[in-house]
Amino acid sequence: MKYIIPVTLFLMFSCKKKNSIEQPSTAEPDVYCVGYELSSTNIAIGRFWKNGKLIYSTDSTRNVVFNSVFVTDSAVFIAGSEANASGIMVARLWKNNTAVSLSNGHNSADAKSVFVAGNDVYVAGYENGILGPIARLWKNGNELSLAINGEASVANEVVVNGTDVYAAGTETFTSNVSYAVVWKNGVIDRLTDGLDPAGANAVIVKGTDVYAAGYEQEFNGAGIVKPVVWKKGGTVPGLSGVSDFITKALFLKGSDFYAAGELENNGTGTAFLFKNDSLMYSFSVGTFTYPKPAAKDVLVFGNDVYYVGKEKGPVLLKNQQKQTLELNNREGSVNAIFIK
Repeated sequence: MKYIIPVTLFLMFSCKKKNSIEQPSTAEPDVYCVGYELSSTNIAIGRFWKNGKLIYSTDSTRNVVFNSVFVTDSAVFIAGSEANASGIMVARLWKNNTAVSLSNGHNSADAKSVFVAGNDVYVAGYENGILGPIARLWKNGNELSLAINGEASVANEVVVNGTDVYAAGTETFTSNVSYAVVWKNGVIDRLTDGLDPAGANAVIVKGTDVYAAGYEQEFNGAGIVKPVVWKKGGTVPGLSGVSDFITKALFLKGSDFYAAGELENNGTGTAFLFKNDSLMYSFSVGTFTYPKPAAKDVLVFGNDVYYVGKEKGPVLLKNQQKQTLELNNREGSVNAIFIK
């Protein structure tokens, strides 16, 4: 079934905790962030921060990138990837800084999202195959079945609602046809018709409503990339248009959508944060200036809006104000945030 709502301004995503964040009104919460920084030899070092303080780092002997974090009362779970001795990236899950491998290390893989439901730990990502990446979903380290018809696919985010497990991603065919998809308990649902290249980066479940966010590129891939939000059985109001915009993260509070995204146009780069159709924050760099800014995650806690991403280095904002992070002042990114 196709349930598509073009949202002509922004929307796509990446956070890993939208169905689980409680919203207290008192006491300052703990803010957990994960990402990476480059070493002086350009090795990616995985970083884990709590309230701006660097809690855990990997060493600089091999590339490590932390993509997602989920915190329970007794443990911190981080999903990401780490290079093995052959330089192949292995999908890995860290629990209290101790890592286990999810892929076998024969082909490059990545763990992009982690979600904890009770005693079960779910991780979404991909592992490279002959024709490209293949979507993967793991439960407690064991691979779950995902219905896949295309030659390539990626699972970008996983959330659990009751007994149902949802994953958002992309399915691609060698004919360059790609679909935005959501898997529910392993069964695939295509959100788009395949006429334009598309992908879904995240999924949110609120009661009986299932939202997915992603993009479509007009004119069979020759036109602008437009942000899109899908809602099964309903619609999401349109937002004012921004061309070549990709939303990387979305948070829903009440009837308000908060979205973080980015665009690159003629060599320039801009990262954005929006509430509905109102711009809350942006950061831009000029033509052919690197690194390009990136928007990675957004989360609303109480009345405070948190945003993480990449500017000249890793960045955390609270209500559009940059927060202190313990850094080495090198290129890197904060890829995800969790508040408890």
